Amino acid sequence: MPKLIEMASFKALQLGMNEFWEDVKKQIARMEKIYEVINEQASDKNCNPLKAIVKEEFCLNEKHELAILNDMDLIMYIQVLENINITTYALLKTVAQRLDYDHIEQLLTECFDESVDNDELFELITKEYVG
Repeated sequence: MPKLIEMASFKALQLGMNEFWEDVKKQIARMEKIYEVINEQASDKNCNPLKAIVKEEFCLNEKHELAILNDMDLIMYIQVLENINITTYALLKTVAQRLDYDHIEQLLTECFDESVDNDELFELITKEYVG
């Protein structure tokens, strides 16, 4: 993420990406707590499609001549990640609720809410940038 944040030319985008990165770190910490509670180890064994999205970074290493195009690529990439997070947290919240894991459901709700807020933030950044 620090490399991607440096790529942004629009100050509001840099700030939004910093906020997104801080939230991701909090979400990872919550997920680690969840794994402790259920006495499991995190694994990315079956996450090849997600790993591909994260590693490829939407070909963000290919710079456009116009800064706005690079910034739009960054915004699109972050919003794709956030929408994956939103969908995943919504599903996991449902599972936690069905299994009566109230504490886990609360942690997932916090992750979900942050992801929704970040998605809305990047929509606002886009409107400000191109508006």
